[in-house]
Amino acid sequence: MSLDLLTELLKDLGDAIKLPGLKPDEDGYCCLSFDDKITVHIQLDKETENLTFFAELGRVNETRKAEIFGRLLEANVFWLGTGGATIGVNTENMMATLGYQEPITHIDFQRFQQLLEGFVNTSEKWIDRLQEMEHGTDSNEKEMPQQGQSGFEGIGMPV
Repeated sequence: MSLDLLTELLKDLGDAIKLPGLKPDEDGYCCLSFDDKITVHIQLDKETENLTFFAELGRVNETRKAEIFGRLLEANVFWLGTGGATIGVNTENMMATLGYQEPITHIDFQRFQQLLEGFVNTSEKWIDRLQEMEHGTDSNEKEMPQQGQSGFEGIGMPV
């Protein structure tokens, strides 16, 4: 049932963006690329019926690792710097990632569009911010998306 819902959501998205035939594979996975800058992986866990959005943001500069890790941790506090998503780092390859998960049973097409758009916008902001941090041009006061403001608006459980 949850795979049918994801299939319907992706079909509707494909119709809306003039990409007919958009659908997940048999494992509930789909990958979308935006402006050759952001690749969003969408994966359905059929057992838990959770839909996960995942994106790689870029590698963390080893020489600035302590500072960057501090900023990423700060962004995760109550998800305020990520608008509801979670930032992590794979320490094997130092790749920063952004992820978000929500039960697919709570997602209609409007919510799906909202989630995808917010996730792409938040990913883009963090990709840019990581590049700035790598070059030492990031400001501590820089505004990041916050829940209910910009970026990943509407994230979290429906109220």
